[in-house]
Amino acid sequence: MKMLGNVKRLYSSGKLSLHEIANTTGLYRHPTRELLPASAVT
Repeated sequence: MKMLGNVKRLYSSGKLSLHEIANTTGLYRHPTRELLPASAVT
């Protein structure tokens, strides 16, 4: 749950892309995308 909050916070701030969030958190891009709602990811 802590990681989910971090990913959502980083993405909603608009400062980091999915690729940058994946690098920061150590997750791959696909699981990172799955953590966000479909409407948030384009």
